[in-house]
Amino acid sequence: LSDVDITDNLLDSTGGVVYVSGDLNGNNLLDVGETWTYTGYYLLTQQDIDLGWVENQALVQAEDPQGNTLTDLSDDDADNQNGVDVEGDGEPDDVTHTDIPQLIDIQLEKEGVFNDENGDGLAQVGETISYTFTVYNEGNVTVNDLMITDLLAGVEVRGVPVVLLPGDNDDSTFTATYTLTESDIDAGFVSNTARIDGVTLIGVPVSDLSDDPSDSSNIDSEGDGDPDDPTVIETLGLIITDIITPNDDGLNDFWSLQGIQNFPHNNVKIYNRWGSLVYEQDHYTGDWDGYSNGNMVMNDGERLPVGTYYYVIDLGDGHEPFVGYLYLNR
Repeated sequence: LSDVDITDNLLDSTGGVVYVSGDLNGNNLLDVGETWTYTGYYLLTQQDIDLGWVENQALVQAEDPQGNTLTDLSDDDADNQNGVDVEGDGEPDDVTHTDIPQLIDIQLEKEGVFNDENGDGLAQVGETISYTFTVYNEGNVTVNDLMITDLLAGVEVRGVPVVLLPGDNDDSTFTATYTLTESDIDAGFVSNTARIDGVTLIGVPVSDLSDDPSDSSNIDSEGDGDPDDPTVIETLGLIITDIITPNDDGLNDFWSLQGIQNFPHNNVKIYNRWGSLVYEQDHYTGDWDGYSNGNMVMNDGERLPVGTYYYVIDLGDGHEPFVGYLYLNR
């Protein structure tokens, strides 16, 4: 056979198909018994990697001694067992299918900042925490429709679906805000985790739990090799009740200072209307029930009369003491 030529449209842009060896006698004819070898290469595109495979097919043409043109489409199966016969010539013509290894790896980082709106250095109910997110595509596959949700009720996440190419990151699309509650003040911290979800071009779901980059413990709750430390923000605050009614009805029988347990070095003083100290306690835990604990004015254990009292609360952490009035009724 003469004028042997192989073409493959997928390889045309990279130099086409190139003869390597096989013409044993150098006569430029494909003689009976000869096998000619050709080579070609193809540069992968991102879409190929996103699909996870490449398919292509070559066409060979040659002339026989009578001048007839002969053609054949390539087959992917050396044993000709697949059975696809595009040309109808009795020979299989399966396209060549090449799988492309995929690495799907999305990582989410989450950081939080407490917003001290009133500037007193303590957390109060109604103040907020702001969260920022950074998403990384550490794999080789494009991930589409990425969205973030937070596993803590009350966290408002803002952002629109994004697409991340391999090697890209996004640190500006997603933000979130959380408003502190009394239970957050009592606990002394807010701990939460966000989750990001997306999908690949061929429909494979992708997700990751957030990691706090400032936390070196590197907990891996998903078992995927990526750390998933929750984001923990201290919410050290104090909620001061301005009334005490120690009458054993189960309501305000003790002077409640929510969050005081987070300041173990505190000192509490209570004065009567004449400025006399009637109660003092280090490490106060919320157990004052309207009785004096002893001084030059009142005896230890003496029941204090109904009236307005003045308190001084020193948290023992360098803050200015909290002062104010509370009313005792029975």
